Amino acid sequence: MNKEEIIEGNKLIAQFLGYEYIPFVPGSELEAGWWVSDITSKKQKMFSKMFRDVFLCRKHSDLKFYSSWDWIIDAVWQLETMNFYISITSTIITIEDYSGVNKGIKPEVVAMEFVQKRKDKLKNLFTCVVNTIKYIKTRKNE
Repeated sequence: MNKEEIIEGNKLIAQFLGYEYIPFVPGSELEAGWWVSDITSKKQKMFSKMFRDVFLCRKHSDLKFYSSWDWIIDAVWQLETMNFYISITSTIITIEDYSGVNKGIKPEVVAMEFVQKRKDKLKNLFTCVVNTIKYIKTRKNE
């Protein structure tokens, strides 16, 4: 994955988790950065940047879903609440869609990455999460 793909994947995950990027606009009361969606300037002033559930970071390049287990786990938990099953073993990562099981639809593997090196496991998970979010967006458009 190149730098641009990593940034785009990070942005996709941030949006999936309910954040939006507020660009810098001279004279605006809103502070630029990745904030929880629909934040107002009053709420921005009330909440300290220490609360990650309200403010993620300032720039796109500061998003850390590609490089931090602490960040990517939020996306994993969100997917699990949507009936996706995530399996991480020493050699493979898979994400399966179980959302239709109650309707008699068989689970479907929507993302799979083979882990060749232990140090690459986080990057493999990032790729699976990004592909799963793209799958969800495509499914919503059907």
